[in-house]
Amino acid sequence: MMYLKKIIFCFIFSFLFCFVNVNAQESMMSEVSNSFLDTLIKIAKDNYPKMKAFDKRISIAENNVKKTKISWFETLNTSYLYNPGSSFNLINPSFFNGFQFGVSINVGSILEKPFQIRNAKKELEITKYEKQEYDLNLEALVKERYFIYIQQQTILKSRMQSAQDQENILKSVRYKFERGEETLQNYNMVLIGFSTQNQQKIVAEAEFLIAQAHLEEIIGKKLKDIK
Repeated sequence: MMYLKKIIFCFIFSFLFCFVNVNAQESMMSEVSNSFLDTLIKIAKDNYPKMKAFDKRISIAENNVKKTKISWFETLNTSYLYNPGSSFNLINPSFFNGFQFGVSINVGSILEKPFQIRNAKKELEITKYEKQEYDLNLEALVKERYFIYIQQQTILKSRMQSAQDQENILKSVRYKFERGEETLQNYNMVLIGFSTQNQQKIVAEAEFLIAQAHLEEIIGKKLKDIK
């Protein structure tokens, strides 16, 4: 009966000790840096390939507007006729010798041209709106991944502290067990607790690295390279 009480007491003490340390950790909110987040958003907008693609599309749309405006000259057709002045044709006499120029106007193209220009301008506006929409989506995505990164970082710190606390408890119990002051049952229970905390720490490490990789993917740069 005495051994059972010791086991229960040791288990409860170990659990409460780790729980208190977890709650003693700083809040995730204290780790959030708005200035650093703004830097990440700016880097993402500068580096993310899809943002560059939008810039190219806008450039193409702007060129199309210019091209459509210049194409006004396509409505005019010019022609010329060379009539040498050294001879005189009695059948078809010509009073103008040398080069003769002519200009014809395509009325249908003239009527259609304003609509083509307006459509080109609207295509440019649509492309700009699409970029603005993606700009907002990218900003939200960077914030989401940054907050997940901070969350996993905070959890990892907590798990590492818990694992360290459990290791200290294990050292204390092992010392007592080797001196015959602690039972094998209690020692085994602390060993199980130590193993559990280590496993949780490893899981937290993996989740932190994944969160970091996702954040670096969206900004196109390693976090360690950002000052």
